[in-house]
Amino acid sequence: MRRFSALLGLGLLVLSLGCNPNARNILNKDHNKQPLSPQEVPTVAALVHYMDENAGRMKSLRADMSLSVADGGPGQLITVPGQMVCAQPRNFRLKAQGPLGAKDHVDLGSNDQEFWYWIRQAAPPKGLNSSPQFYCSYQALQEGKVRYLPFPFQPDWIMEALGMGQYGPASRYEPQLIVEAEKLKLVEKSRSPQGQPVRKVTVFNRREATGNSPQITDYLLEDESGKVICAAHVTEVQRDKSRGVIPRRLELSWPEQKMTLKMTLNNVEVNSPVPPTAFVRQPLSNIPSFDLATGRVDGQPNSLQRAGGVYGQR
Repeated sequence: MRRFSALLGLGLLVLSLGCNPNARNILNKDHNKQPLSPQEVPTVAALVHYMDENAGRMKSLRADMSLSVADGGPGQLITVPGQMVCAQPRNFRLKAQGPLGAKDHVDLGSNDQEFWYWIRQAAPPKGLNSSPQFYCSYQALQEGKVRYLPFPFQPDWIMEALGMGQYGPASRYEPQLIVEAEKLKLVEKSRSPQGQPVRKVTVFNRREATGNSPQITDYLLEDESGKVICAAHVTEVQRDKSRGVIPRRLELSWPEQKMTLKMTLNNVEVNSPVPPTAFVRQPLSNIPSFDLATGRVDGQPNSLQRAGGVYGQR
């Protein structure tokens, strides 16, 4: 039995992922005892090391999935098959389509140069009759050229929710954990693509996570007031031969857009070769492509009205 424990008062740190399901919780020596005393709360460095150890075991991932898409409207829940492939640090692709490929429903992706997203059920922006394929270069994002972002799709955040992010160093996080009776929360202060303050919150279960129960239950992105921009909730995990911990059931939600993606990952393959072509954006048939940096639909000279967006405008 391998253990991960971090006791602040004693300075004891034994780190290991891929725990035996019957191993004791990394955060609590006794599953039946009352909440831990402050001396028994792990350090920020220990929790970050825990996440980095897991991410180090999984350089790439493939999975079949069942994807349920809901946009908050009546009768708008659909469930379709899909596939997901990802490779550290930024390569990500999720595609879903109807039975026998009859109709595409979702295409989310990222590579080193750009990211893109398209969800058929998403409400189109003002001036368009259908939801376009939005795309943007990371260079434009870093230079602050994006002032309209109607849907807060962030590939880095999704990679973190899959357990494949870049979590360290510990200095990225606030020096003090938020300690609750049943939860511990790591908080990282960051900036939105528009430069506005946001918080990334990683929620740990303080009690023993046995079997397929998750030790990390939530990844939240909040604005400065604490309002949730997007949330990833893990309800079930699985382990592969690398002993990496991977979500099996994961729900991604964007409350303001009333959009939810519920994923069940099956037939997971870790560290198998992934062709680079999997991470290349392709224009979709009869779907306009919208450049978030220029504010224009490809092939059209006029810009859309830049009204709002999830982070507003500077």
